[in-house]
Amino acid sequence: MNLSDIKDKIRQKRDMIIVVLTVIVVLLLIVIGTRMQKDHGMRQRAEEEATRIPEKVTFAPPKQVGEGGQKRSSKAATTSYFLRPTAEEMLTLIRDLGQAQLPQQNQKYAGFSVMWPCYFFQVQKEEGGRATVLFDVSEDGFGATIVTDIDTTRFPEILLTERGKKVWLAGEIIGVDPTGTGRIHILSDEIRFEEGLLDAIDGQGDGSQRSGEPASAKE
Repeated sequence: MNLSDIKDKIRQKRDMIIVVLTVIVVLLLIVIGTRMQKDHGMRQRAEEEATRIPEKVTFAPPKQVGEGGQKRSSKAATTSYFLRPTAEEMLTLIRDLGQAQLPQQNQKYAGFSVMWPCYFFQVQKEEGGRATVLFDVSEDGFGATIVTDIDTTRFPEILLTERGKKVWLAGEIIGVDPTGTGRIHILSDEIRFEEGLLDAIDGQGDGSQRSGEPASAKE
């Protein structure tokens, strides 16, 4: 093998290495570009989802069944339910104020209507079409407890709900005890069994709408 043959073989190997490296670089660029595009799409969807989440949810009163089985609207006023502060944020604020219990003379959160996600724990008592139900604000079961009475004639599925099932509870706060993990008493108006907030809002049924959303948008 002469010197010319050796140079040709070296040139061929060099060209092959260049081709292989070029292919590797192109594949890496494709993978990186695809990943960046996917991340951008996920971020864009998350931003769009965030803009759709309202500050509060407004419910029209449930329709009453009149003569002939026809539904008619109740004369009761609509109620707005705030999504913030969350249960944990409220308890943290009360603890930071150094209050053992919600003060009687300045019940900042008493009468405050909220809609919170929570996780079913157990039916404590059932009697006369109503059930006292315990929920946990944390999925792991070690968060604050929400205590409420639920109308089982309107929401019979609560009696069949499995422990740990996520629900959305809407109602009026009637008492807060921040000691320990915390306990919040709510006078419930609505309960939704959808996992996501937007699904729970969109599945409200007659007359409900997000704050600021025209009624025609729900038609």
